[in-house]
Amino acid sequence: MIASILDPIYQFVSSILAVFYQVTRDYTASIALLTIVIMIVVLPLTLKSTKSMLEMQQLQPELKKLQAQYPDMQQRNEAMMALYKEHNVSPLGGCVPMLLPLPVFYVMWHIIRGLTRKCSAGLLSGNVKYSDAKAVVGTFCPEHINATTKLFKALVGATKMRSLGLDLSAPALQTIRNNIPKGLPYVGLVLLVTASSYYQQRQVTVRNKNAPANPQQQMLLRVFPVLTG
Repeated sequence: MIASILDPIYQFVSSILAVFYQVTRDYTASIALLTIVIMIVVLPLTLKSTKSMLEMQQLQPELKKLQAQYPDMQQRNEAMMALYKEHNVSPLGGCVPMLLPLPVFYVMWHIIRGLTRKCSAGLLSGNVKYSDAKAVVGTFCPEHINATTKLFKALVGATKMRSLGLDLSAPALQTIRNNIPKGLPYVGLVLLVTASSYYQQRQVTVRNKNAPANPQQQMLLRVFPVLTG
């Protein structure tokens, strides 16, 4: 049911990816351009999240004073909520916008993974889209990509997705098990993504050096780069 609901979105985003490949003729460039488009789409949420986190950082000294002033938990919570209301700040304002883009990135991840979906006997049986392209079991049967596009024709029936000297369809762990030196570039890409994500999040936390960051937000800033990697 979820797949059928998201299928129109998959088709739409895949068509954008196919257009980028039509222009660049390179998988890496096409995925990079799609990533930029996705980042632009979620930019308003990112800006809202950043603004909320900075506001929460500025309130941290006042919150610590309230914690010392009100030993009683109920009174403390009431005083904190009054402070939030006075400054028009939501305690979840910095967290919720960070979570909202996740469905968008899930769609992107699903589409990219589907590019190198392996053909099976059941998938090929009676499926004109793949049989006309002479795909066989074990080769790629790209998902959500229109059969008339250059991207589909480049992948269907293939066994590798080569770009920048790498097979983008090869799992990093599997490649390392087979050949450690050849697997290092794959691990390097994952580490680069993780490091850049951490750096991006870190820039938010150091914007206000005089105010300690919210512990919940600090936890998210540490966890998200790992999840991204």
